[in-house]
Formats: sequence, structure tokens, C-alpha cells
Amino acid sequence: MRLAAAHTQGTARPSRPQPVHAVQGWRSKQQQLSQQQQQQQQLQRHLGLQLAGVVASLVLCSSATAVPADVFATKCAGCHVGGGNIVQAGATLFQADLLKNGVADSASLYQLIYAGKGRMPGFGQDCAPKGKCTFGPRLADEEVQQMTQYVLDQAANNWQAQQ
Repeated sequence: MRLAAAHTQGTARPSRPQPVHAVQGWRSKQQQLSQQQQQQQQLQRHLGLQLAGVVASLVLCSSATAVPADVFATKCAGCHVGGGNIVQAGATLFQADLLKNGVADSASLYQLIYAGKGRMPGFGQDCAPKGKCTFGPRLADEEVQQMTQYVLDQAANNWQAQQ
């Protein structure tokens, strides 16, 4: 009965002190977690800066300032590598096919690059309808003009590698 009376009078058992090594272990884990969080934050900041640098590079070095050969390599060579055409025979970028298909002059070739035709998507800034145009970034008018001249020059040179 004494135990029950002591218990009902609100006397609580004193808490047992935690062993020192358990408290230190907890603090050590907390410090490790804090250090890991700091490292993650630093990594996120670092990656964010790198991503910002890549985006800035892409914006500053966009195809507007690129050499026409580089634009051709990224936008056209997938189908027209070396002036050929892997999608449609008879629609190469060699002089004979350009003449046969009525696009051997600047105006016609410009229109073809800008608006597309058949299986070839258009690359012009205001190309429409959307399904007929490239899904990637579009070319400005000046870039389409540069591509037109590049293709005509390469066709005149029979698409021989320039040295």
C-alpha cells in the first residue's frame, strides 16, 4: 500500500540520466546531418550556377551568331548529311536535284527552308501551321538567308569538303 500511496501522491520516479556516450552519439549524428545538408546546399548552388552558365552560353552563342555550317550541322545534317537526303531520294541538295525540284534559286530555296515542304519541316520564325514546322528553335530571317546561301554555295561546289 505504501507504494500505491506514494504513486498516487504525484511523486514521480526521477528520470535516469542518459549515458554520456548516447548523448554524444546523438549530437554527432546531428552534426553529420547538418554537414550533409550544408554540402547539399553548396552542391545545389554550384549546380545552379553551372546551369545558369550553360543557359547564358546557349543564349549568347545561339544560332543567330553561329556559322552557317554549324547551323546546317545541327538543323539539317540529320537528313541532308553531305548534301544527300536520307528521307526522300531525288530531293538531295546537289545542283541537279535542286534544278529538277525548282529550288535552285535563292527565293525558292529560301521559301523551302522557311516553310518546309512534304516531309521537310519549315525552320522559319513564323512557319505555320505548327505541325509542318520544326519542333526545335526556329531560325530568324537572316539565318534562313544565310542557310540558303550556304546550301547554294555547297551545291555549286558539289558538297566537297572545304579546306
